[in-house]
Amino acid sequence: TGERIAAGSGQARLSPTWSPDSQAFAFLDQGGICIHTLASATEDCTPVRESYGSTEPLDNLIGAAWSPDGRRIAVAQAVANGECCRGTVWIFGLAGGQAFEAGVYESPPQAGTEEFFEWLADGSLLIKTTIPDVPSLLYSTTARPAITYPQPVRDASPDGRWVLYQSGEVGGIDGTVAYILPANDACPRP
Repeated sequence: TGERIAAGSGQARLSPTWSPDSQAFAFLDQGGICIHTLASATEDCTPVRESYGSTEPLDNLIGAAWSPDGRRIAVAQAVANGECCRGTVWIFGLAGGQAFEAGVYESPPQAGTEEFFEWLADGSLLIKTTIPDVPSLLYSTTARPAITYPQPVRDASPDGRWVLYQSGEVGGIDGTVAYILPANDACPRP
């Protein structure tokens, strides 16, 4: 309609992430997740707490991503002691309001949320790392076991069948290595 409904407040939304149906977006706010529903122009904020009965909300939340099924939001928590750039990934259940620890991430300074983790179409969560001593992990929200990768994973294919390792190798989502990408003289490997 071209009608202005708000001005200037979008910049105050930390790590906004859209719901799969595009009817709402979530963002982080002082230890909580807020969900802004477009149809009603309302926000509902819930503290993110560990599932083990903690009464204190998690602090230092820095990134969020909504799951494809719309039932969960993954959040990244920075290490409180200032160690750059490792932290914990939590999965926040929208129905119960509790968070479960999924794994540890390691990323470069100034990394965006997409460099911490990525939801795959099947609802698995790929937790990314960039150094060998912190393995990348594929966390399943179902009964399937988690997969720990032998080296840092850079990205996963949209269909969830392949991973691209930071080393330039390509492998199956199960952690096997299929082949090494050919060298590119324009982009030398470290």
